[in-house]
Amino acid sequence: WVNPTYLKPEAWPKVAATFREENSVQLQSFLLPEVAEAVMTALAKADQADNLGSGQVPGYEAGIAGGWEVVGPPHMQRYLRYKGPIEGEGSAGPLMSGGVGEMLHRLRTELFHSGSCGRLLGALTELEPLA
Repeated sequence: WVNPTYLKPEAWPKVAATFREENSVQLQSFLLPEVAEAVMTALAKADQADNLGSGQVPGYEAGIAGGWEVVGPPHMQRYLRYKGPIEGEGSAGPLMSGGVGEMLHRLRTELFHSGSCGRLLGALTELEPLA
């Protein structure tokens, strides 16, 4: 999942120093290129299917499919939230197959919620994760 550059202990002090100085850090190219490319391709495909980015105001139903639900009223702050895989669909396929929702769900559950990722972020920031 993660670019090998961030897995090398010799890279950690520089990231930690930036984090200490700025209280934040941007991890450029954090994901493996093939993972990032798969997500970006799926995002572009989903946007194209809903005619987003064409200079037109999207319809209210844009993006509502495949496990996505609307949150918030349209006159304030409307966004979509992924509820999870639809019944009968799963993560048994290749690393980054399926729709964008499924890919983001897998990144969240298999990478970002893992103990390994928490330990890596702890090493990169010199902070100890609380949970």
